[in-house]
Order: sequence, then C-alpha cells, then structure tokens
Amino acid sequence: MSRPHQTNGEKGDSLNDFIVKLFSLIKTFRCSAIIRNHTNQMDCSVYNKLCIKPSVFEYFGDLFIIECKNEIEKPDNTYFHKLHGILVHTGYKFGIIASRLPWARTCDNLARDLFLCSKMIIINLSDSDYEAIIANQKNLLDIIAYKIEQVKIDATRNIGDIFEEAISQ
Repeated sequence: MSRPHQTNGEKGDSLNDFIVKLFSLIKTFRCSAIIRNHTNQMDCSVYNKLCIKPSVFEYFGDLFIIECKNEIEKPDNTYFHKLHGILVHTGYKFGIIASRLPWARTCDNLARDLFLCSKMIIINLSDSDYEAIIANQKNLLDIIAYKIEQVKIDATRNIGDIFEEAISQ
C-alpha cells in the first residue's frame, strides 16, 4: 500500500505518473512527463506514431497534451483555458484533462464551442474512467472515442447506450 502524499507536488506527480504509464501501454504512443515551453508546463505529452483514418487515432494527430489535476475539486474553466492555450500555442488539436473528479459542466459547453470554432477537441478523463479501464477491463481508446463523440454531437444526455456494445468488447 502506498504512503500518503506528503506534499501537493507528490500528490500531483502521482496522477501524472499514472497517466504516463496508462498511455504508454498503447504501443503506438510515446509519452513524456513534464515538458516546459516558454509559457507553460505540460504535464504529459503523447507522441502518436500511428494515424489511421477514420479512427480515434485521427484526432490525436502527431502529438497531444494531457493536463493533470489531482485535486479534490472538479477541474473548471481555468484548467480548460490553460490546456486550450497550450494547444493554441503548440498548434496541436487534441488535449485531455486528466483529473480525479469529472470536470465542471461548463467545460462541456466550452468543449463543444471550441470544436465548432476550430475542430480542436478537449476531453476529460476521471476516476470513473480509470476504474472502468482497470477494474472492468474497458479499452482506453474506446473510452476516448466515446468522449470525443460526446463533444462532437453535443450530447445532452448519456450516449452510453449507443457505445456500450463497442466499449464492452
């Protein structure tokens, strides 16, 4: 059993380490933790060595960014705008906010508006997704594809019934 986190840095690093390990399980991804540019620190960048169209890999492009928030509050507009700024600055089109709790509902609207304006996609992965992957053996790429579709079609209710069969395989 792991010891309690002594500092906020250790707490944040634990989610970053988990996310890097999780995404590194996908053979076509090469992950790097903590990259700094002139304006921001990126918690995790993922290089995608494979771009298959049409598939979820198409949205990833050559590289995408994951911003980690290992705190007891929901990620809000501030985290969304931080990741959006990093994507704009780098020219990438896909990002993930990895957090313990699902993001604030306002981020759903921001994600949809961003997609409509720029075809840029930002999604959220949280504890319920990690549990589905680890405990229920769901596929990470299927969960990401499902969340991308939620943004694209502006789902106002759970579209899980549509995707449940694909995700459960």
